Amino acid sequence: MPEDPKEKSGLILEIYRDVGQPSARQIGQSLGGVLGMIMLPLKLIGYKADQWESQFIESLERKTESIPLEKLIPPNPTVTGPILQALSYTVHEDDLREMFTSLLATAMNSDTASDAHPALVDVIKQMNSDEAKIMNFLASSGMATQPICDLLLVGQDVFSEGVTNNTSALPVGYSLIERNKSFIAEDASCEHPNLGASYIDNLCRLGLLEIRNARFGNDDRYDRLRSWSKSIVLADDPLFLEGKRGIELSRKTIQLTDFGQLFVRTCISLNV
Repeated sequence: MPEDPKEKSGLILEIYRDVGQPSARQIGQSLGGVLGMIMLPLKLIGYKADQWESQFIESLERKTESIPLEKLIPPNPTVTGPILQALSYTVHEDDLREMFTSLLATAMNSDTASDAHPALVDVIKQMNSDEAKIMNFLASSGMATQPICDLLLVGQDVFSEGVTNNTSALPVGYSLIERNKSFIAEDASCEHPNLGASYIDNLCRLGLLEIRNARFGNDDRYDRLRSWSKSIVLADDPLFLEGKRGIELSRKTIQLTDFGQLFVRTCISLNV
């Protein structure tokens, strides 16, 4: 017999609205009082809580509508509690709110609940909306591995056209101008793309991304970075202006870690 979408929608709504008798349902026990927990701090700061409540419930319904009714389960409180707490102060950030809602939906599906690691809540809490955009971009672009480079100033005695070999320590005659340059923040439509390198540092710190010295086999992937580097003029460097010092790229790649792939599966909904 086909599943009635209205029945599932009603169940989701009951999870949040049937808080008067939290002992009546296991799901109600898991999420009993959710609205009160979230709405109180929002009302104290004058936020239009009713509007957000509607957006949150609609988002959760959308993310759980493909879950068979028999597989809809109470989420683990070790995940739910921190999510509810975090939502009270990230409600105005659409990208972060969607990640929390996706994680909650993952925890409500018996097939995926084991992926909803409690540490993922803390990961989202330590991200800003631009970093969330970067993770969404990497998940949706089909190119989870991206080109990245260090921009190096090459001394007069070693300057030659081309690209340096990757190395963890700069050779004699080289100095660092800019570290971990990429166009990921621009491609992800970040509000502050000039902070892209800092965002990448934080996402690496959180264990979601890793930078590797391995290059792409297809050197064309670095054309955009190479073109950008040629536009740089070091006006305060006489040797550079005289052509006796030059700029080269140390090519690298950045990609999702295993933990980052888990984050994408549980916290990013590509189709909803």
